[in-house]
Amino acid sequence: MENCVKPLLGGAADPEVLRAQEAQFHKLAGILDKRLASSRFVCGDHVTIADIALASPMHLRGWQKLPLGPHKNLTRWMQQDIESLPCWQNTMVYEGFTTQKTN
Repeated sequence: MENCVKPLLGGAADPEVLRAQEAQFHKLAGILDKRLASSRFVCGDHVTIADIALASPMHLRGWQKLPLGPHKNLTRWMQQDIESLPCWQNTMVYEGFTTQKTN
């Protein structure tokens, strides 16, 4: 919301809101990161609906400015395992909520 939606509506991200949520983000990301340390996907070696459900809110991770740096397994899972899936690539929405990648 702060880094994606507010700018689209002409506003700016509120640093206080982002700061207030940082500890909770790292707590939950840490749980997922720890789980992904022992498997390629959330439930093992094969993708399941659990992976898609957990990855969906992070699909604009760059634009969202998610602080994934400390979460190496989570980053690997997202960048290498999830984003390479044909189902993910065929339904990807990009920055600005468009279906066309802008570079």
